[in-house]
Amino acid sequence: MKRHSVYKRLLAGMIAATLALPVLADPAPPLLDLTRLGGYDAEARKISVTLTRGVRSGRDLPTQSLRTTRERMVDDLPVTIDALRALADAGDGIAALRLIAQLEEEGHSAAPENLAHYYGLAASTGRVVGLFGLVRTLKQVDPAKAGPARLRMLQDIVMAYAKAGNPVASAAMMEFHRTGHPFGPMPGAIAELATAGQGKSNAVIALQLAGDLIQTGWDDPAALARAQTHLRAAETADSVRIKLIAGNLLPVLAARIQTLSPVEEPNG
Repeated sequence: MKRHSVYKRLLAGMIAATLALPVLADPAPPLLDLTRLGGYDAEARKISVTLTRGVRSGRDLPTQSLRTTRERMVDDLPVTIDALRALADAGDGIAALRLIAQLEEEGHSAAPENLAHYYGLAASTGRVVGLFGLVRTLKQVDPAKAGPARLRMLQDIVMAYAKAGNPVASAAMMEFHRTGHPFGPMPGAIAELATAGQGKSNAVIALQLAGDLIQTGWDDPAALARAQTHLRAAETADSVRIKLIAGNLLPVLAARIQTLSPVEEPNG
C-alpha cells in the first residue's frame, strides 16, 4: 500500500475517532466538522460580552409606564406583548428575551429578522443566552429583509463574542463565512480572529482553518505547514477536546510533510 494512502487513512480515522464521525470509504481527509465544539456548554455560558449597558434598573427608564412594566416583569406578573416590546426597545435585555418567549408561548409568528434583533439586543447587554438565540436565528434570516445596517450590527455582536473566546460565536462566524449567509464571506473577520491571540480566543477558528487546509492542501507541503501553525495555536486552548484534536493531528501532518518532500532523483 502506498504511503500516500496510509497517511490519508490514518488522518481520516483519527478525526473520526475524536469527533465520533463515521470513517468515509474515500481515503481523502474529511472536512473537520467542529460544530459540536460550539455547543451551548458551560464554557460558552461563562463568556459574555457587554457592548451596551442597557437597562439595569427602573432608574434607567424615562417613563413611569416603562418602570411599571419592568416591575411587573421582575415580579413575574402578567405583562402584555406590546408592553414588553416597548421595554425591550428601551434597552432592557431581559425584556427582549421575555418578549421572544412570550411570543412563542402565545403562538405569535415573528419574522426571523425581528427575533434576531431582540436576541441581539439581549446579547449586546451581556445576556449570553441572547447570543445562542441570535446564532440560531441568523441561519433563518433573509438578508434582503433584515437590511445592511441591522445585519452589520448583528455581525458586530457575534464578532465581539468570538473575540472574547466564546466557542459558540467562534464556530458561528466560521459557519457564516463558509456559507456566506447571512453576512456574505468574511475573510477579513476570520483572519482577525485567527490572529487575535493564542488560546481559547481563536482556538475554534484556528482548528477549522487547519481542517480546511488539510482537506484542500493534502498534497501541498506549504499548505500543510500553514495548517500546522493553526494547530499549534489551537493546541494552547483551554478546551480538552480542541487540545486532543490538535495534538493528534500535528504528528500526522509532520509525517505527511516529510513524505511530500523527498529528494528527487535527477531525470535521465
